[in-house]
Amino acid sequence: MLATVSIVVPLTALPLTASTLVAGAADVAWPTLLATSLASLAYAGMFVLAGIWFRRAVWWGLAFVLIWENAVAYSAEGTARYTVIGWASSVLGLAPEIDVQLEAGSAATAFVVLPAIAVAAWLAATWRYRRADID
Repeated sequence: MLATVSIVVPLTALPLTASTLVAGAADVAWPTLLATSLASLAYAGMFVLAGIWFRRAVWWGLAFVLIWENAVAYSAEGTARYTVIGWASSVLGLAPEIDVQLEAGSAATAFVVLPAIAVAAWLAATWRYRRADID
């Protein structure tokens, strides 16, 4: 888990935050850093779990991101509550004058939901790993 997080967070959160600063939107930098960091933690947990649980996990992860996190979340009303991107958008909505298209709920709830997703996935991955038969 730590290996995944130590790669994913710096490769996603830092460049996106830096791009807000370069674009001259310094008031959006902190919400961007928070949203991308929390989303990275949640995705890292989910994809480590998928890697342990499924065969061909890369394809399952790609299908999940393309179909559920993008197509379904933006087209079906109410599904944002069940997506990581919806909760991350709620955190991004803290920035002034930012109108997010996909919002799952309040930002305060997102600060609980996103770490809870990460911890639950990490615990499930640990449980699955301990029960696995590795040859």
